[in-house]
Amino acid sequence: MSQGSADNQALVVRVLENMSDALVMLDRSWRYTYVNQRAGALFGRAAQDLVGRHIWTEFPEGVGEPFHRAYEASMADLQPRQVEAFYPPWNRWYENRICPFEDGLAIFFSFHPYLYLFLIPAISARRAETEVIL
Repeated sequence: MSQGSADNQALVVRVLENMSDALVMLDRSWRYTYVNQRAGALFGRAAQDLVGRHIWTEFPEGVGEPFHRAYEASMADLQPRQVEAFYPPWNRWYENRICPFEDGLAIFFSFHPYLYLFLIPAISARRAETEVIL
């Protein structure tokens, strides 16, 4: 590897590690190939401890959630997707941008701590409507 190529690779890693979004990359077997520090912090785990591990073994509570379904669809059709949804297992609202490529997925995501506060009245009203209908 040339010095210029090594410098470019180091620069890319620094950018990925210092961006505000969390980033994980998964191979086609659903194993983490890369986890940046922001993602590790959101997961409450050391980023390097997730590399090589299966996403649904590490986070089985995610199976069936909107993010899981979107990852499956993007892996199958190689189409990018954006999903914003509340994740009940962690009581948080996330935005995911899913970028498929031939060898797997790159998933950029962020946690929106204040969005849920604004949505509480709407969610409560919707629940009340649903309870009345039932």
